[in-house]
Amino acid sequence: MPVINEILERSVQGKTEPFLCGADDGRRYYVKGRNATQRGLCAEFVAGTLGREYFGLPVPEFQLLEVPKELIQYSNVPDVRNLDVGMVFGSCIVKDVMEFGPTHRDRVSPELAAKILLFDLWIRNDDRKMSGDGGNSNLLWQPEGKKLWVFDHNLAFDNTVLDINLLGQHAFGTLDSARKFLSDPVFRAEAEQQMAAGLAALPDLLKRIPPEWYYLDAEQTIGVDLRLDEVRQILERPLVARDTFWRGLAI
Repeated sequence: MPVINEILERSVQGKTEPFLCGADDGRRYYVKGRNATQRGLCAEFVAGTLGREYFGLPVPEFQLLEVPKELIQYSNVPDVRNLDVGMVFGSCIVKDVMEFGPTHRDRVSPELAAKILLFDLWIRNDDRKMSGDGGNSNLLWQPEGKKLWVFDHNLAFDNTVLDINLLGQHAFGTLDSARKFLSDPVFRAEAEQQMAAGLAALPDLLKRIPPEWYYLDAEQTIGVDLRLDEVRQILERPLVARDTFWRGLAI
């Protein structure tokens, strides 16, 4: 497991303000710790793994990293104690990218746009919003190769999110060419296979989460606001209420 050996700066990008760090594997990461909350770290790891390993989305490679106590103690980076000691979430830096905006939307293949939209509906992630004037899409555009990158899932598994609201504000929710894929039987069948595979892997995936992330206190007596049975119920929804789920997505 890589260990962070330098804290370079605090990023001002995003609500969780990750830290730019170097690790002993020679790579640099945007790192989230206490600033993302323990619940957010759990959601980030589960959703990121489902998206990257089971849904085939272009999620940047990420790692569980260790932060030594001495590194925090002697660092002069502002608010470094928000990073915390112990296990953190690190997303590998993707070079030469820019913030994704409305002008990039038509450069994304409709099928990929549909997969991202469906993935966010599946995990109830209402944090990829974009209007004609821009917004917080949590997407990056890499001009070389015209590649899209998907990141930031710390707000996933929110049971208060309604599909109709998510669709209306999502970066690809009003893109007809993407929405049409959601009515395609072949697309649906493949997506359901990916969902089922991800759901089957959930128990082992949850075991990979550092135990301390499940608790708000060092004594591990106060649990985070992320009930694992609710995560399973959210992910089961398209499979156990299949007709209802897909009917609401058709155009």
